[in-house]
Amino acid sequence: MSTRPQFYRLSIWTRLAPSGNDDDAALRERIEGVGKHFKMNVLGYVEGARLAGPLATEVEFLSHKDSEKKGKAAKKIIV
Repeated sequence: MSTRPQFYRLSIWTRLAPSGNDDDAALRERIEGVGKHFKMNVLGYVEGARLAGPLATEVEFLSHKDSEKKGKAAKKIIV
């Protein structure tokens, strides 16, 4: 966990990350499943719920490789 000026970042590390190929559909589905479980069962939000302003409840997956791309458009999976 790390705090930022306008949000908190909690990282859940996974062994694999989608590479963008069509073969990644099953892996992407598993990653989304982890995110949905965290959002709904741990944070207590219903699917699709979102708070306004700096307390947005987006749960997103960003691979370590993509997170190194500061200021560039990185591929994110948003739940």
